[in-house]
Amino acid sequence: MTDTLDWYAANAATFATAADTVDLSALHSAFVARLPAGARVLDVGCGSGRDSRAFVRLGCRVTALEPCEALARIAESSLGFPVHRARVEDLDERGVYDGVWACASLLHVPVTSTPEVLSRLARALAPGGVLYVSYKRGSGERVEGGRFFHDETMASLEARLGSAGFATVTCWETPDARPEQRHTVWVNALASVER
Repeated sequence: MTDTLDWYAANAATFATAADTVDLSALHSAFVARLPAGARVLDVGCGSGRDSRAFVRLGCRVTALEPCEALARIAESSLGFPVHRARVEDLDERGVYDGVWACASLLHVPVTSTPEVLSRLARALAPGGVLYVSYKRGSGERVEGGRFFHDETMASLEARLGSAGFATVTCWETPDARPEQRHTVWVNALASVER
């Protein structure tokens, strides 16, 4: 993970600019539609702050989490509120959030650490809370362009979420929203904990 954080630190400005051009409004809407009005949302690995900004506009109360200092500073400059510098592996909250958004962030967590991370996110959710998570479609782990990735299939992700304590799981696939990355397929999931 250290090498991946080093990559984000070295490429923070370019990464943030590129991220801000990606339109995920359909995913934002699908997530927020499952939440109560004024929902408390945790944005895990908020990057540029793109998704946090969208959730604020949609009426959510957002807590942004970002382990890369350079990206956290960029996100804070546009959000106007503090970004917590922390890794998801260190999250230790219980029943706090109505929604957890983990868009293309947990894919940097090793497979061996993923069950505990998903359990931590399940515990952080209030009863009936919803998690959104996305991975690149595939299997196993790899290093690409200086970053570590852990890929999932719909079947493997559904099984992982069920084992972590999520009661209902809906998985689907989407092409990458960036035209130059159309060959990349994303595995998405919305998962909820019991009420």
